[in-house]
Amino acid sequence: MNHSDRAAINFEDAEAYYKRGLAKDRLGNYRGAIADFDQAIKINPEYAEAYYSRGKTKGNSDSYRGAIADFDQAIKINPEYAEVYCSRGKTKYGLVNYQDAIADFDQAIAINPEFAEAYNNRGFVRGALGNYQDAIADFEQAIAINPEFAEAYNNLGAAKATLENYQDAIAYYEQAIAINPEFAEAYNNRGFVRGALGNYQDAIADYDRAIAINPGFVEAYNNRRMVVPSGRSLMRSLTREQC
Repeated sequence: MNHSDRAAINFEDAEAYYKRGLAKDRLGNYRGAIADFDQAIKINPEYAEAYYSRGKTKGNSDSYRGAIADFDQAIKINPEYAEVYCSRGKTKYGLVNYQDAIADFDQAIAINPEFAEAYNNRGFVRGALGNYQDAIADFEQAIAINPEFAEAYNNLGAAKATLENYQDAIAYYEQAIAINPEFAEAYNNRGFVRGALGNYQDAIADYDRAIAINPGFVEAYNNRRMVVPSGRSLMRSLTREQC
């Protein structure tokens, strides 16, 4: 067996570890997934996808600094890897580093102007900064690229609700629910707006539905309790779908 044959076998081994790592990640076995990605990278130190996937798994394990280090390495190997910029931006958002997060989403969009998730995520961060009109523009662009993007409709509804444009907000939440009838956050958010409009029974029905979909949805329980029997809504805030 010559050197090139051994190299080919090694790279096949790296891919096998990588694919097994992806499977373990999907099963929630993050430690096992990281171990497989480690092995893939050991065999092939230029394996950008393995760094990217290991970074995402570390992020799922709340190891944000480690995730960013892996994303940095993936970008060093492949500077045109739009998905890595997007994931790094989401991680930086989790670290409350909003401006750097936006810069990463900007770069992802520059590489791939049809990257709907990057627009949606940038819109969410802009909304967190209070730039609601820019956020709305990003959500609308995400939807223009992908008309079935339920999360973008939900986030657009949240931005409209924050601006007290309640009827538009309800319409966008309804679109999100039409696309994904199991979208608990959209029911919860629509319930908030219905409560703000005085439609208390409909609000309670939305919270009931959100809880039926996700029995661990603490916010929906809290919001439902805040619609009091006198018919007065005590709710004050809306938590939007996270990116």
